[in-house]
Amino acid sequence: MPLRVPSPFARRLFGVFLLALAVRMIHVGSIGKAPFARLLVGDARSYDHWAQGIASGDWIGKETFYQAPLYPYALAVLYRAAGHDPMTVRWAQSILGALACAVLALAGRRWFSDAAGLAAGALLALYPPAIFFDGLVQKAALDNLFMCLLLASLGAYTAGGRERWLPIAGAVLGAFALTRENALVFFVVLAAWLPFHLRERRWRARLAAVGLVAAGMACVLVPVGLRNKAVGGEFLITTSQAGSNFFIGNNEKANGRYMPIRPGREMPEFERKDATEVASQAAGRPLSPGQVSAYWWSRSFGWIAAHPGRWLRLLGTKLLLTWNRVELPDTENLEVYADFSWLLRTLSAVFGFAGLAVAGAAGMALAWKASPRPVLLHAMFFGFSGAVALFYVFARYRFPIVPILALFAGHAAAEGVTAWRAGSRRPAAPVVLASAAAAVIAWLPIVPGSGMRALAYENLGIGFSDDGQDARAIDFYRRSIELDPKQPPCHYNLAVVLARSGRVEEAATELVTTLRLDPSYADAHDNLGVLLAGRGNLADAERHFREAYRLDPSSPLTRVNLGNVALAQGRADEAIDWYRKALDARPDYLEARLNLIQAFEHAGRRGEAAAEAKEVLRRDPGNAEAKEALARLGGR
Repeated sequence: MPLRVPSPFARRLFGVFLLALAVRMIHVGSIGKAPFARLLVGDARSYDHWAQGIASGDWIGKETFYQAPLYPYALAVLYRAAGHDPMTVRWAQSILGALACAVLALAGRRWFSDAAGLAAGALLALYPPAIFFDGLVQKAALDNLFMCLLLASLGAYTAGGRERWLPIAGAVLGAFALTRENALVFFVVLAAWLPFHLRERRWRARLAAVGLVAAGMACVLVPVGLRNKAVGGEFLITTSQAGSNFFIGNNEKANGRYMPIRPGREMPEFERKDATEVASQAAGRPLSPGQVSAYWWSRSFGWIAAHPGRWLRLLGTKLLLTWNRVELPDTENLEVYADFSWLLRTLSAVFGFAGLAVAGAAGMALAWKASPRPVLLHAMFFGFSGAVALFYVFARYRFPIVPILALFAGHAAAEGVTAWRAGSRRPAAPVVLASAAAAVIAWLPIVPGSGMRALAYENLGIGFSDDGQDARAIDFYRRSIELDPKQPPCHYNLAVVLARSGRVEEAATELVTTLRLDPSYADAHDNLGVLLAGRGNLADAERHFREAYRLDPSSPLTRVNLGNVALAQGRADEAIDWYRKALDARPDYLEARLNLIQAFEHAGRRGEAAAEAKEVLRRDPGNAEAKEALARLGGR
């Protein structure tokens, strides 16, 4: 039997895959030499910790999902198969990224032409942010693959009309929603488009088509909802963070970018805790995850209803940020990685979001005259852009629109070559206008670029600090401050590491700088109070503790600090009140209970001191301080 020779398209498709794989492998190989190659920061650290727990056997978990769960589960499978190493993740995602480029080429073939598909795949292969995201321990790599698979399955449906592709698209969309929750907007788009697309058929057939997509999604999402119901008591098909995320992007202080619910607490480990505590305190009772989310939705809509004009301006700003050339980082920055990756640095100098947006806009204008007109692609692009802008903007949040732009850009490239060969040198007016509008929006100076690099260095400092590498943490914090000296959180974080390293005077200087830049920084007041108390300056320490308490009365630590400084000045009864307030907020706070024992002793209330020592031992039977106190007090 003669061997079948691959078609020219198949050979070129394989070339796209090899090109994408080669550039990603070169990039990851370069990153392997960076000091942060195996450092995990921000969400990466959170996903890694979660994945290690899953890999060790905790496949079900004990709480409703707060963050999108599919990526940590994928990491867990990789850890079980290949061991725990961030570099292994980067290599594996390079393969996924190359596969996504090939899938996008197949999608382009279905939507437009062979040439358009190959051009789209090649554009994604060489697109610097795609290379960057594929090399991060972040879920953007899965987002990209699912987006390309969704485009390919929908392209196959529109090209051939075979309904079997609809449940496949639904299943892909369901998986996509488990990495990027706002991908659910694509179901809304499909539910509106399918009846229009099938307008010549009866309504029952149109609704059945929507039902096929929903059935595919249900196969993926219903088990997640049942799992959340079993462990947390609420049927949530993805996560419980939608309300708090919406509030972050829609409140009186929102600027379109991420701002934590509590200032200075940008790290993922605080997100769920802070959202829950603030909501529960406002309600005056403990709230379930669904109730917490509902609280933040209500608060956001309350502000929007009271300030519709301000909200519309904010929404407009977020749309401009979504289509702007600046790659807004949340933790890791493309420019910092480019310092260690010559390939990423070279490609970034000539190609980026602005270029892709201009070419994509030209393709959108050209495609509007195509037959059949790819209305669904236009709707998916603008629909997802709106879904991003409704919340807040990061580069990786807007990344799913990139494959759509690449499809349109590939179409523009293919049509341009065809027109050139036919002797046509003059683009149509709609194409010129669309490209010009995209260029203007992409180049609007909305966000200063210098702050992005500074933030990335600060995040690396946080990562090294969390890893106990204080010298490197101090170095990266100082690099960040050199680029942008007016960063209260960075000065504060530097102060914490300096104090931990025994460099108390330098730490105090950084805390004073923090408060000069932001007098409302409660944690800085708290820590400066601790340093002042250590020097014996109890009056000034108490002043800072009281200011910290005024700014954040919910902090148990601040209440303990106020108790400590009151006790040190001989005010034992006042100290007892502060320690009890700390325990009201956090009954398991053993340090507060141990200090309360001392305060009772100083107040001559030996029986209460002994009772408190017994309570500590009930909670922590091996506690040496409580045993000594009980022996000293004559207890058993």
